[in-house]
Amino acid sequence: VRRSQEEVVVAQTRRLWSTSRRRGTRRVHHHASDWTDGAGVVSTLCCGCTAKGWGISPRCWERCRRTSFRHVVGRTTRPKAHDMRILVTGAGGALGRQLVEGLQREHEVVAGFRTRRPEHARGKAVQFDLEEPQEIRQLLRGVGEVDAIVHCAAIARPKECEQDPEKARRINVAKPFVEALRETRKEACLFIQISTDQVYEGTGTMYKETDQAKPINVYGKTKLEAEEYLRANWPNHVILRSSMIYGKAIHGVGFFTDFVQEALSTYAPGGQPTDFFEDEYRCPIYAPDIARIICVVVRKNKEGMLQNRTFNMGGPQRLSRVDIACLIAEARGYSKEAIRCVRSASIDRGVRSPLDISMDISRLREELSFTPTAFADALKFIYS
Repeated sequence: VRRSQEEVVVAQTRRLWSTSRRRGTRRVHHHASDWTDGAGVVSTLCCGCTAKGWGISPRCWERCRRTSFRHVVGRTTRPKAHDMRILVTGAGGALGRQLVEGLQREHEVVAGFRTRRPEHARGKAVQFDLEEPQEIRQLLRGVGEVDAIVHCAAIARPKECEQDPEKARRINVAKPFVEALRETRKEACLFIQISTDQVYEGTGTMYKETDQAKPINVYGKTKLEAEEYLRANWPNHVILRSSMIYGKAIHGVGFFTDFVQEALSTYAPGGQPTDFFEDEYRCPIYAPDIARIICVVVRKNKEGMLQNRTFNMGGPQRLSRVDIACLIAEARGYSKEAIRCVRSASIDRGVRSPLDISMDISRLREELSFTPTAFADALKFIYS
């Protein structure tokens, strides 16, 4: 018996829905064109509804069918029209790749990189060198008008900054970039500076944005100098002080959690455990959350509600590196015998590292109406 396309789709949807119920993976279908789940996965259907790739519930199907819309079940389509144009610098790095991946779901993204081209970038990708002012000017002229710049290009390895402080200052302080913005007459552009929790000294706990910034290494000092320069020279800015970042590696470029996963997965009973610091505390933040936070910041700035602000950008939990390793071991079923607790002072890393730079994120929650993902919940998305 020949069935209409509508009948086929209904049958597919009902089968997918019943399968998900049997497996205990039933999800709620939302009638909202900008819905995303905790992992940032969106399947946009042609009626503007969104659901994951396994389809929608029969009830939702009946509701949408009455409005004369046709669904394409299980097929991911392009999101709604791009709202704004955003330039991401450092797009070839671990964080930059995550931001390109997340931001291009909703906006047009221009990826600025130095050596590693972000292969997954759907929009324009431009190579430039932060140490060459002429290349920065060419970049800004070449990309045309942009609504926001997300500046995450930096020397982010503290030891490398200690070895060459002048180079760290040249790259981490965005003076040439701001000067080039003035020359290319982009005064209305929002400048989002990705800073660090290492601007704090680390002798306290749960730092607030109003607490004194007193970095103890070159990396933290250059990032604080970058903040101060931006406040004095570019009023339309937002500074995000990021804690330790983690997430799923994109094209092999990953985070500290990837090192932990590798160390725990290769451990053999009776073998050599890996050292993890028990006295260094951070508030790890899930990389896709940073992209979502930036989307909120850009939107609120466009509406005239947000500029010249500094936010602590961390996760909701204060965790030591031992805590992080234990949570990953639990999520993956690894033996905790692979984890050895040590004091940070027991290992010479060639650079001073602040002990406790956990951050209070009340301002982020209240002003951006955003609550970051808990570490254990994020691991489910990473390892799913």
